[in-house]
Amino acid sequence: MNPSLPNPASWELVTNPKLREAAADQGPPSALQHLLLLLAERTGLTLSLDDYAGVFEAMPQLRLPISFQRHHAALCTLAKSTQKGLAACVLHKYSVVSVLKRRRRALCGMCPWGLIECAEPITYQGRVVAALFYGSFVLRRRQCEAQARLNAACGRLAVPPRPHAEAWASLPCLNLEQLARLKREAARCRLVIEGLIEACNPPILQSSAYDAFHDHQPYPELVRRAMAIIHANPAAPWSIKTLAGRLGCHPDYLGRTFQRATGEKLVAFVHRARVERAQALLRTGRFSIADVARQCGFREASHFHRVFRGVAGLPPGEFARRPAAAPKC
Repeated sequence: MNPSLPNPASWELVTNPKLREAAADQGPPSALQHLLLLLAERTGLTLSLDDYAGVFEAMPQLRLPISFQRHHAALCTLAKSTQKGLAACVLHKYSVVSVLKRRRRALCGMCPWGLIECAEPITYQGRVVAALFYGSFVLRRRQCEAQARLNAACGRLAVPPRPHAEAWASLPCLNLEQLARLKREAARCRLVIEGLIEACNPPILQSSAYDAFHDHQPYPELVRRAMAIIHANPAAPWSIKTLAGRLGCHPDYLGRTFQRATGEKLVAFVHRARVERAQALLRTGRFSIADVARQCGFREASHFHRVFRGVAGLPPGEFARRPAAAPKC
Protein backbone atom coordinates (compact mmCIF):
# COMPACT_ATOMS: atom_id res chain seq x y z
CA MET A 1 0.00 0.00 0.00
CA ASN A 2 1.41 3.39 -0.96
CA PRO A 3 2.13 5.39 2.21
CA SER A 4 0.92 8.74 0.90
CA LEU A 5 -0.46 10.63 -2.07
CA PRO A 6 1.12 9.57 -5.37
CA ASN A 7 3.21 11.89 -7.47
CA PRO A 8 0.82 13.93 -9.63
CA ALA A 9 2.75 12.82 -12.71
CA SER A 10 1.51 9.27 -12.10
CA TRP A 11 -2.16 10.28 -12.32
CA GLU A 12 -3.71 8.20 -15.08
CA LEU A 13 -5.75 10.86 -16.84
CA VAL A 14 -2.64 12.99 -17.22
CA THR A 15 -0.22 10.31 -18.38
CA ASN A 16 -2.34 7.79 -20.28
CA PRO A 17 -1.63 8.47 -24.00
CA LYS A 18 -4.95 7.00 -25.17
CA LEU A 19 -6.92 9.24 -22.82
CA ARG A 20 -4.89 12.25 -23.92
CA GLU A 21 -5.62 11.41 -27.56
CA ALA A 22 -9.32 11.05 -26.80
CA ALA A 23 -9.30 14.47 -25.16
CA ALA A 24 -7.39 15.99 -28.07
CA ASP A 25 -9.93 14.65 -30.55
CA GLN A 26 -12.60 16.78 -28.92
CA GLY A 27 -10.77 20.07 -29.54
CA PRO A 28 -8.81 22.38 -27.25
CA PRO A 29 -9.31 21.93 -23.50
CA SER A 30 -12.19 23.88 -22.01
CA ALA A 31 -11.89 26.14 -18.98
CA LEU A 32 -13.57 23.43 -16.91
CA GLN A 33 -11.12 20.79 -18.15
CA HIS A 34 -8.17 23.00 -17.17
CA LEU A 35 -9.68 23.40 -13.70
CA LEU A 36 -10.10 19.64 -13.22
CA LEU A 37 -6.57 18.97 -14.45
CA LEU A 38 -5.28 21.46 -11.91
CA LEU A 39 -7.20 19.78 -9.09
CA ALA A 40 -5.93 16.36 -10.20
CA GLU A 41 -2.34 17.56 -10.29
CA ARG A 42 -2.64 19.16 -6.85
CA THR A 43 -4.12 16.04 -5.23
CA GLY A 44 -2.75 13.20 -7.37
CA LEU A 45 -6.07 11.37 -7.12
CA THR A 46 -8.61 10.06 -9.62
CA LEU A 47 -11.61 12.27 -10.23
CA SER A 48 -14.60 12.43 -12.54
CA LEU A 49 -17.53 14.76 -13.14
CA ASP A 50 -21.00 13.37 -13.79
CA ASP A 51 -23.33 15.65 -15.77
CA TYR A 52 -26.99 14.96 -14.96
CA ALA A 53 -28.64 17.83 -16.84
CA GLY A 54 -26.65 18.32 -20.04
CA VAL A 55 -25.16 21.63 -18.87
CA PHE A 56 -21.59 20.71 -19.81
CA GLU A 57 -22.56 19.68 -23.34
CA ALA A 58 -24.13 23.04 -24.11
CA MET A 59 -21.13 25.39 -23.85
CA PRO A 60 -17.56 25.14 -25.24
CA GLN A 61 -16.17 26.50 -21.95
CA LEU A 62 -17.74 23.61 -20.02
CA ARG A 63 -17.24 20.59 -22.30
CA LEU A 64 -15.27 17.63 -21.03
CA PRO A 65 -13.76 14.63 -22.83
CA ILE A 66 -15.15 11.22 -21.94
CA SER A 67 -12.03 10.52 -19.88
CA PHE A 68 -13.31 12.95 -17.23
CA GLN A 69 -16.72 11.31 -17.06
CA ARG A 70 -15.59 7.88 -15.83
CA HIS A 71 -13.58 6.45 -12.97
CA HIS A 72 -10.23 5.20 -14.24
CA ALA A 73 -8.54 3.97 -11.06
CA ALA A 74 -7.00 0.52 -11.59
CA LEU A 75 -9.31 -1.23 -9.11
CA CYS A 76 -12.41 0.55 -10.50
CA THR A 77 -11.57 -0.54 -14.04
CA LEU A 78 -10.96 -4.12 -12.90
CA ALA A 79 -14.13 -4.21 -10.79
CA LYS A 80 -16.25 -3.10 -13.76
CA SER A 81 -14.74 -5.65 -16.15
CA THR A 82 -17.49 -8.18 -15.28
CA GLN A 83 -21.25 -7.74 -15.61
CA LYS A 84 -21.86 -8.31 -11.90
CA GLY A 85 -19.08 -5.96 -10.92
CA LEU A 86 -20.36 -3.24 -13.24
CA ALA A 87 -23.89 -3.63 -11.89
CA ALA A 88 -22.60 -3.34 -8.30
CA CYS A 89 -20.70 -0.14 -9.14
CA VAL A 90 -23.65 1.38 -11.00
CA LEU A 91 -26.08 0.66 -8.17
CA HIS A 92 -23.64 2.06 -5.61
CA LYS A 93 -23.31 5.28 -7.59
CA TYR A 94 -27.11 5.44 -7.95
CA SER A 95 -27.52 5.32 -4.17
CA VAL A 96 -24.81 7.95 -3.67
CA VAL A 97 -26.36 10.32 -6.22
CA SER A 98 -29.81 9.87 -4.67
CA VAL A 99 -28.46 10.90 -1.26
CA LEU A 100 -26.45 13.73 -2.81
CA LYS A 101 -29.56 15.17 -4.46
CA ARG A 102 -31.55 15.04 -1.22
CA ARG A 103 -28.89 16.39 1.15
CA ARG A 104 -27.17 18.80 -1.26
CA ARG A 105 -23.91 18.62 0.65
CA ALA A 106 -20.61 16.80 0.27
CA LEU A 107 -20.46 13.07 0.96
CA CYS A 108 -17.55 10.79 1.78
CA GLY A 109 -17.80 7.03 2.28
CA MET A 110 -16.52 3.58 1.41
CA CYS A 111 -17.58 1.82 -1.78
CA PRO A 112 -18.29 -1.95 -2.03
CA TRP A 113 -14.63 -2.53 -3.02
CA GLY A 114 -13.16 -0.87 0.05
CA LEU A 115 -12.24 2.44 -1.58
CA ILE A 116 -12.95 5.83 -0.08
CA GLU A 117 -14.92 7.94 -2.55
CA CYS A 118 -16.05 11.52 -1.96
CA ALA A 119 -18.55 13.62 -3.89
CA GLU A 120 -19.37 17.32 -4.12
CA PRO A 121 -22.82 18.32 -5.46
CA ILE A 122 -22.78 20.91 -8.25
CA THR A 123 -25.91 23.04 -8.10
CA TYR A 124 -27.40 25.35 -10.73
CA GLN A 125 -30.83 26.97 -10.92
CA GLY A 126 -31.89 25.34 -7.68
CA ARG A 127 -31.09 21.72 -8.55
CA VAL A 128 -28.15 19.34 -8.41
CA VAL A 129 -27.01 19.18 -12.04
CA ALA A 130 -23.71 17.35 -11.57
CA ALA A 131 -21.43 15.69 -9.05
CA LEU A 132 -17.67 15.93 -8.66
CA PHE A 133 -16.37 12.50 -7.62
CA TYR A 134 -12.83 12.24 -6.26
CA GLY A 135 -10.89 9.65 -4.34
CA SER A 136 -10.22 5.98 -5.06
CA PHE A 137 -7.92 5.78 -2.06
CA VAL A 138 -7.76 3.94 1.26
CA LEU A 139 -8.04 5.66 4.61
CA ARG A 140 -5.19 4.50 6.83
CA ARG A 141 -7.29 4.09 9.97
CA ARG A 142 -9.83 1.94 8.06
CA GLN A 143 -7.48 -0.39 6.17
CA CYS A 144 -8.71 -3.56 7.90
CA GLU A 145 -12.33 -2.67 7.22
CA ALA A 146 -11.48 -1.89 3.60
CA GLN A 147 -9.71 -5.24 3.10
CA ALA A 148 -12.66 -7.09 4.62
CA ARG A 149 -15.08 -5.27 2.32
CA LEU A 150 -12.93 -6.03 -0.72
CA ASN A 151 -12.79 -9.73 0.16
CA ALA A 152 -16.53 -9.82 0.74
CA ALA A 153 -17.20 -8.20 -2.65
CA CYS A 154 -14.95 -10.69 -4.44
CA GLY A 155 -16.73 -13.60 -2.77
CA ARG A 156 -20.22 -12.23 -3.36
CA LEU A 157 -19.57 -11.52 -7.04
CA ALA A 158 -17.48 -14.67 -7.63
CA VAL A 159 -14.46 -12.82 -9.02
CA PRO A 160 -10.80 -13.82 -8.45
CA PRO A 161 -9.55 -12.01 -5.33
CA ARG A 162 -5.83 -11.89 -6.15
CA PRO A 163 -5.86 -9.33 -9.03
CA HIS A 164 -8.33 -7.17 -7.11
CA ALA A 165 -6.14 -7.32 -4.01
CA GLU A 166 -3.07 -6.35 -6.07
CA ALA A 167 -4.92 -3.39 -7.58
CA TRP A 168 -6.16 -2.39 -4.13
CA ALA A 169 -2.62 -2.54 -2.70
CA SER A 170 -1.37 -0.08 -5.34
CA LEU A 171 -3.79 2.64 -4.22
CA PRO A 172 -2.73 5.69 -2.22
CA CYS A 173 -3.29 5.54 1.54
CA LEU A 174 -4.29 8.80 3.24
CA ASN A 175 -4.41 9.90 6.84
CA LEU A 176 -7.12 12.13 8.30
CA GLU A 177 -5.10 15.30 7.82
CA GLN A 178 -4.59 14.56 4.12
CA LEU A 179 -8.29 13.75 3.73
CA ALA A 180 -9.27 17.06 5.33
CA ARG A 181 -6.95 18.94 2.95
CA LEU A 182 -8.43 17.08 -0.01
CA LYS A 183 -11.96 18.00 1.05
CA ARG A 184 -11.03 21.67 1.25
CA GLU A 185 -9.52 21.55 -2.24
CA ALA A 186 -12.63 19.87 -3.65
CA ALA A 187 -14.98 22.34 -1.95
CA ARG A 188 -13.10 25.27 -3.50
CA CYS A 189 -13.18 23.54 -6.88
CA ARG A 190 -16.95 23.08 -6.56
CA LEU A 191 -17.44 26.82 -5.99
CA VAL A 192 -15.38 27.64 -9.09
CA ILE A 193 -17.31 25.10 -11.20
CA GLU A 194 -20.63 26.57 -10.05
CA GLY A 195 -19.31 30.05 -10.87
CA LEU A 196 -18.35 28.92 -14.38
CA ILE A 197 -21.80 27.45 -14.94
CA GLU A 198 -23.53 30.59 -13.68
CA ALA A 199 -21.36 32.76 -15.93
CA CYS A 200 -22.14 30.65 -19.02
CA ASN A 201 -25.83 30.24 -18.15
CA PRO A 202 -26.31 27.04 -20.19
CA PRO A 203 -29.75 25.50 -20.76
CA ILE A 204 -30.67 22.51 -18.63
CA LEU A 205 -31.56 19.30 -20.41
CA GLN A 206 -35.04 18.41 -19.23
CA SER A 207 -34.67 14.64 -19.05
CA SER A 208 -37.72 12.77 -17.88
CA ALA A 209 -35.80 9.48 -18.08
CA TYR A 210 -33.10 10.94 -15.85
CA ASP A 211 -35.63 12.33 -13.40
CA ALA A 212 -37.42 8.98 -13.21
CA PHE A 213 -34.11 7.32 -12.45
CA HIS A 214 -32.74 9.78 -9.89
CA ASP A 215 -35.82 11.11 -8.12
CA HIS A 216 -36.71 9.32 -4.92
CA GLN A 217 -39.64 7.31 -6.20
CA PRO A 218 -41.25 4.24 -4.60
CA TYR A 219 -40.24 1.96 -7.44
CA PRO A 220 -39.51 -1.70 -6.65
CA GLU A 221 -35.83 -2.54 -6.29
CA LEU A 222 -35.84 -4.53 -9.53
CA VAL A 223 -37.15 -1.51 -11.46
CA ARG A 224 -34.61 0.84 -9.88
CA ARG A 225 -31.80 -1.54 -10.76
CA ALA A 226 -32.99 -1.78 -14.36
CA MET A 227 -33.16 2.01 -14.61
CA ALA A 228 -29.67 2.33 -13.13
CA ILE A 229 -28.17 -0.06 -15.65
CA ILE A 230 -29.89 1.65 -18.60
CA HIS A 231 -28.98 5.13 -17.42
CA ALA A 232 -25.32 4.13 -16.97
CA ASN A 233 -25.08 3.29 -20.69
CA PRO A 234 -28.23 4.06 -22.70
CA ALA A 235 -26.42 3.38 -26.00
CA ALA A 236 -25.86 -0.30 -25.17
CA PRO A 237 -28.01 -2.83 -27.10
CA TRP A 238 -30.47 -3.37 -24.26
CA SER A 239 -33.36 -5.76 -24.56
CA ILE A 240 -35.63 -7.26 -21.94
CA LYS A 241 -33.72 -10.52 -22.29
CA THR A 242 -30.26 -9.01 -21.78
CA LEU A 243 -31.45 -6.87 -18.86
CA ALA A 244 -33.19 -9.83 -17.25
CA GLY A 245 -29.99 -11.83 -17.59
CA ARG A 246 -28.05 -9.03 -15.91
CA LEU A 247 -30.63 -8.78 -13.12
CA GLY A 248 -31.09 -12.53 -12.65
CA CYS A 249 -34.82 -12.75 -13.35
CA HIS A 250 -37.17 -13.97 -16.08
CA PRO A 251 -37.71 -11.53 -18.99
CA ASP A 252 -41.50 -11.74 -18.71
CA TYR A 253 -41.38 -10.94 -15.00
CA LEU A 254 -39.07 -7.96 -15.58
CA GLY A 255 -41.28 -6.59 -18.36
CA ARG A 256 -44.48 -6.90 -16.31
CA THR A 257 -42.93 -5.44 -13.17
CA PHE A 258 -41.39 -2.48 -15.00
CA GLN A 259 -44.58 -1.58 -16.87
CA ARG A 260 -46.76 -1.96 -13.79
CA ALA A 261 -44.46 0.32 -11.73
CA THR A 262 -43.74 3.01 -14.32
CA GLY A 263 -46.69 2.88 -16.68
CA GLU A 264 -44.47 2.37 -19.75
CA LYS A 265 -42.75 -0.55 -21.38
CA LEU A 266 -39.09 -1.08 -20.68
CA VAL A 267 -38.14 -0.65 -24.34
CA ALA A 268 -39.92 2.73 -24.32
CA PHE A 269 -37.79 3.82 -21.36
CA VAL A 270 -34.64 2.81 -23.25
CA HIS A 271 -35.79 4.78 -26.30
CA ARG A 272 -36.58 7.82 -24.17
CA ALA A 273 -33.17 7.73 -22.47
CA ARG A 274 -31.46 7.47 -25.87
CA VAL A 275 -33.49 10.26 -27.47
CA GLU A 276 -32.89 12.61 -24.55
CA ARG A 277 -29.18 11.95 -24.85
CA ALA A 278 -29.46 12.58 -28.60
CA GLN A 279 -31.23 15.88 -27.94
CA ALA A 280 -28.37 17.01 -25.69
CA LEU A 281 -25.81 16.17 -28.37
CA LEU A 282 -27.80 17.85 -31.14
CA ARG A 283 -28.10 21.03 -29.09
CA THR A 284 -24.32 21.37 -29.01
CA GLY A 285 -24.20 21.71 -32.82
CA ARG A 286 -20.94 19.73 -32.85
CA PHE A 287 -22.19 16.44 -34.27
CA SER A 288 -23.96 15.33 -37.42
CA ILE A 289 -27.24 13.46 -37.12
CA ALA A 290 -25.48 10.26 -38.21
CA ASP A 291 -22.83 10.70 -35.50
CA VAL A 292 -25.49 11.33 -32.86
CA ALA A 293 -27.40 8.22 -33.95
CA ARG A 294 -24.29 6.06 -33.56
CA GLN A 295 -23.36 7.58 -30.20
CA CYS A 296 -26.85 6.89 -28.89
CA GLY A 297 -26.97 3.22 -29.90
CA PHE A 298 -28.90 3.34 -33.19
CA ARG A 299 -27.36 1.23 -35.95
CA GLU A 300 -29.69 2.43 -38.71
CA ALA A 301 -30.57 6.04 -39.51
CA SER A 302 -34.17 5.13 -40.33
CA HIS A 303 -34.63 3.53 -36.90
CA PHE A 304 -33.14 6.60 -35.20
CA HIS A 305 -35.44 8.96 -37.10
CA ARG A 306 -38.50 6.84 -36.33
CA VAL A 307 -37.76 6.55 -32.60
CA PHE A 308 -36.72 10.20 -32.28
CA ARG A 309 -39.93 11.42 -33.91
CA GLY A 310 -41.98 9.12 -31.71
CA VAL A 311 -40.42 10.48 -28.50
CA ALA A 312 -39.76 14.13 -29.40
CA GLY A 313 -42.66 14.69 -31.79
CA LEU A 314 -40.45 15.94 -34.64
CA PRO A 315 -37.53 14.57 -36.70
CA PRO A 316 -33.96 15.08 -35.45
CA GLY A 317 -33.06 17.43 -38.31
CA GLU A 318 -35.87 19.82 -37.42
CA PHE A 319 -34.99 19.59 -33.73
CA ALA A 320 -31.35 20.48 -34.49
CA ARG A 321 -32.43 23.54 -36.51
CA ARG A 322 -34.61 24.94 -33.75
CA PRO A 323 -32.88 27.73 -31.80
CA ALA A 324 -31.89 26.84 -28.25
CA ALA A 325 -32.02 29.16 -25.30
CA ALA A 326 -29.49 31.90 -25.94
CA PRO A 327 -26.47 31.54 -23.63
CA LYS A 328 -24.73 34.51 -22.05
CA CYS A 329 -21.21 33.14 -22.23
